[in-house]
Amino acid sequence: MPLAAIIVAVFALYARREAQQSIDQLIEREQSRLRMAELRLSEVMAENTVDLRVIAAAPSVRWFVGGDESALRLIAMLFSTFVAEDWSYEALTLVDAHGRERVSVVRTAEGPRTLGDDELETQDDALVTRTLRLLPRQLEVARFALDVDRGRVALPYKPVLRMATRVSAGAGRPDYVIVAKLRGAVLLKGLRDLIAYGDGEIWLLDEDGYWILHPDPRFNWGAQLDPTHRLATQMPALAEHLHARSGDVALDESLYVHRHIEPLASRAGDGLIATPPSFDLVARTPPERMPPAWPVELAMAMTVVLLLAAAGCAILARLRVRSELAERRERRLLEESASTNELRSWIKEHIYQLSLEVHAARDPEGFGAATLAKLAPTLHLAAACAYALQEGRAQPIAGFALSADFQLREFAPGEGLVGEALRSRQDVRLCPPPAGYLDLSGGAGDGAPAEIRILPLWVHGHTVGVLELAFSRLLEPREEEFLRQALPLLAINLEGLLERRIAPVA
Repeated sequence: MPLAAIIVAVFALYARREAQQSIDQLIEREQSRLRMAELRLSEVMAENTVDLRVIAAAPSVRWFVGGDESALRLIAMLFSTFVAEDWSYEALTLVDAHGRERVSVVRTAEGPRTLGDDELETQDDALVTRTLRLLPRQLEVARFALDVDRGRVALPYKPVLRMATRVSAGAGRPDYVIVAKLRGAVLLKGLRDLIAYGDGEIWLLDEDGYWILHPDPRFNWGAQLDPTHRLATQMPALAEHLHARSGDVALDESLYVHRHIEPLASRAGDGLIATPPSFDLVARTPPERMPPAWPVELAMAMTVVLLLAAAGCAILARLRVRSELAERRERRLLEESASTNELRSWIKEHIYQLSLEVHAARDPEGFGAATLAKLAPTLHLAAACAYALQEGRAQPIAGFALSADFQLREFAPGEGLVGEALRSRQDVRLCPPPAGYLDLSGGAGDGAPAEIRILPLWVHGHTVGVLELAFSRLLEPREEEFLRQALPLLAINLEGLLERRIAPVA
């Protein structure tokens, strides 16, 4: 009996320690899921803040706020492009200082649609009022909520998040506000994926404790649909624990791990966001999915104790293997997510810097010079030419690192590789280029480029220009993605400059 008691006591202590380790590992896994959820929500919201600042800096917007009413059509085209290309946009609207909508583009099943003059409204919107008090290009973010149409919640329910930025018209002129209505289904997709991946539930609550995301849809959007569906009303004990920034608590035989998040806190620290939204993420593990406690009875016979010890060891070994496999999967997911975030941040930053350069151009020649100067260090250009479609021909507007005897010339549609790219709107890739196509000279020696690409710039079904780029080496995947995203931006800006050049003078 003493030996049996010692074995029972040792095994009981070991079982309790392993059980606590399982709880700790569960808490760490849930905290990892919440951190990943925060990263995904922060990433998609931060991308939209960058997009909104790029839109506010577009030439067509600056021309309009400067008094050029003809720029309204260009603004509608710009809004339509963003709504068509980015699934997160539900609508983009330009509102004046009196709350009157001047341009509004909404998403429909057939694609983006620009509202007619008779459909534009005058808004009595607190978001617009708050935004007009901000610094130019500073952003204001509204609460996550269901879409409202004429004072009532729109049916079917459609969650949206609205962001707005002020566009300064200068001294003596009224300012404007650009309002972006973002689709909640797209913003919350990453959180829904995490819910499907994990064993427990993930809740998303707003700063007042109302559910935005709950496994039971009846609890969602209580702030607008049912004020009783609030954490402080349904689970007051858990609501008290949420006052902490993060932590875990066991209630009702379930484990709750929570994390207070501010997805745009870094942007607010940089002065780009006036009032960053805040949320609470809660991961709930129900009782049936909690790790077992393995209670051991001290009065068991020696045989039963040994059998239980053997069975318990086998169970612990299996759980440990499963736990290690799950941890490896989580680490791999976190590493992949970090790598993807770094790639997207690099591309977004270079697209933003490129947009600043080309937006500052006042004519096609300045646009071409700014484009090649910005692309050269980013893509390791050895030489480049830029052409714009003027008077039916591809006319050169800028060159980069060309030899003294290189002659820039015009091309008709279908003439040469440049003319063929202009006509067919198809990329031309020469890798390696033919001997003598474009030999390069430099202080370190002579040679041919590693690759040459002839890329048409086209938008709204017609070509506006061509880029002829010679690379000193083959592009990396992130540089390929940057070039792919840069072409529509360059085409839109070049189109605006060409239309401005040919527009009749009043």
